[in-house]
Amino acid sequence: MKTLLRTAIFLIAVFFIVLLPTYGQAKADQITPEEIKAANDIADRFVERLDETGDIEPLIKEMFVSDFMQRYVKEQKAEMLRDKETSRKILFVPGLEYDSELLNTATDEDWKQLYILTFNFYYYDFAVMQNRTAKTLLLGKEPSYEEMEKVFPEMFPPSVVKLFDSHPILRNYIRKKGSSNPIKSVDDLKNVNKTLAEGVRLLYAGDGKSKMKMTSDSKKVSILL
Repeated sequence: MKTLLRTAIFLIAVFFIVLLPTYGQAKADQITPEEIKAANDIADRFVERLDETGDIEPLIKEMFVSDFMQRYVKEQKAEMLRDKETSRKILFVPGLEYDSELLNTATDEDWKQLYILTFNFYYYDFAVMQNRTAKTLLLGKEPSYEEMEKVFPEMFPPSVVKLFDSHPILRNYIRKKGSSNPIKSVDDLKNVNKTLAEGVRLLYAGDGKSKMKMTSDSKKVSILL
């Protein structure tokens, strides 16, 4: 369940990145039915396009504001100022932290690549798991722990597990195995991006992309969510 939940949260975060710049200016006003419909239409289009591509990068060009990662960095810096902190470890996604100094040293392209690669990896995780548990969800039940545990080992090719297990920063990315290291430098970040890119490539190889395509039951689940 943790895998499904963490990815659902990640997807929700993306919708906020897409929608907040559009509607943030009027946040003090009551949301109108037209605005709710527009937001739902964008969300539906987002899910549809994501199922078509299996890749967030084309959607960034189509649906995201151009400076969305710059806004992320700015907000993280502002949060540290509010908390009167000079440094901290920041959680980017579950299983991956970075030292706050990277907010000053990493480029916008470095951050954007990290976002794209982590999203694509977790989307694969989410899509495959939802396809396998859709029938249970349509019955109004939560998938059991045993059901989730049975699916999980089949999701990731051994090549991906081996790749991440041998990486000092990504060793807990699929499943927590103990203490891990945060991304500390720009070189670390570039190396993590390179390894994530290889991991995503291996996931999508073979029947990976077909496993991600929403089944008819999975589409029904998405409509109900």
